[in-house]
Amino acid sequence: MKRVLTGFLLLVMIGLWMGCTGEPATEAGQKTLYVCPTGESVTNPSLCPKATSAPTTAAPATAAPMTTSAPTTSPPATPPPTTAAPQTTAPPTTAPPAPKPTLEIVEKTELQGPGGEFWIGGKIRNNGDKELFYVQASLTLFNKYGEVLDTKKSAPIDSIAPGATAEFNVIKSNILAVNVASYNLTAQAGQ
Repeated sequence: MKRVLTGFLLLVMIGLWMGCTGEPATEAGQKTLYVCPTGESVTNPSLCPKATSAPTTAAPATAAPMTTSAPTTSPPATPPPTTAAPQTTAPPTTAPPAPKPTLEIVEKTELQGPGGEFWIGGKIRNNGDKELFYVQASLTLFNKYGEVLDTKKSAPIDSIAPGATAEFNVIKSNILAVNVASYNLTAQAGQ
């Protein structure tokens, strides 16, 4: 009896050292399965895989052996499902396209007068939804220092229908083209 008890204690101690616990079944014909800390069921505690992490000082968990007449396996432990709050992202903000000006210079032709003066001609389009009257092109000439050299306006166009284009008369400046570094050409309607 002492020898059986010593063997049993040795098996239990090996099981505890290996991370398994349990007691053998006492009924004949039944198999004892030991549940390892990994959730795996084994017939012998020495078959439990050794823990790969550093040993802890906490007491090992104890579990009763599963006694069954046919071998079974425990399902692996699965962590509870986690539900993350849905993330909402604001749609990218883009500025709406800048509206087209009601009047737009759609064509321009730089010319030189007989004495080398800067002249310009072109076409104006009405992008609006109403007919515009007394439409003129305005020209401002600048030198290389950004200083205004001259300002001129074209002869007025009587009217331009919505979506229509009209040619404006050549604007003739007395400033020599070689002195013009840049210019600004705009269109406006009268009242």
